[in-house]
Amino acid sequence: MPPKPKVSRNDILGAARALLEEGGPGLVTARAVADRLGISTRPIYSLFSSMEEVLSAIVPELEAELAIEMAKPWTGREIADRGIGILVYGRDHPAALEYLLSARPGHGQIDRGSRMHREFIDALKTTGGTDSLGDDELEGILFKMEVFTQGLLRMMREGSDRFDDGTLVRLTHDMGEALILHTIMKKRELLPKTGT
Repeated sequence: MPPKPKVSRNDILGAARALLEEGGPGLVTARAVADRLGISTRPIYSLFSSMEEVLSAIVPELEAELAIEMAKPWTGREIADRGIGILVYGRDHPAALEYLLSARPGHGQIDRGSRMHREFIDALKTTGGTDSLGDDELEGILFKMEVFTQGLLRMMREGSDRFDDGTLVRLTHDMGEALILHTIMKKRELLPKTGT
């Protein structure tokens, strides 16, 4: 009888990560991980109490990868660089980003009041021209950028191949500047009044 293959915690996490990347957390089952490793499910449950624990153990690696992309000097403007980093990571790791941002109830990275949310608001405050804007106006800009980002991420998930790094930089930079300028002009009452 051949010896049973030995697997490590890292082997299990690697297989789970691969499954997550292939189709989201719904694919990360004990049976799927075991099949990928050529083992029974017993070793998985001897190292982890549940598949939720396996998924939770992957999160720090995903967060570290996202942080690296967000720290890159895409434009030299912190708020734009952070947003572009999210888009690049989402283009390259769509299921991982979706899991980080929305698939874990109560753990969304950009939830209002979260560390990432505060970092975005702080970065927005240091952006030229925003010193006259109040917190509500900054929140409005950030919300609109989140909507824009979600739209781009959706287009990329649906297979659009038009989003290389340069395109993402230009789109994000232009949209950010347009939203900031619009908010400043609106505050100074330089825009025509609308019905609502």
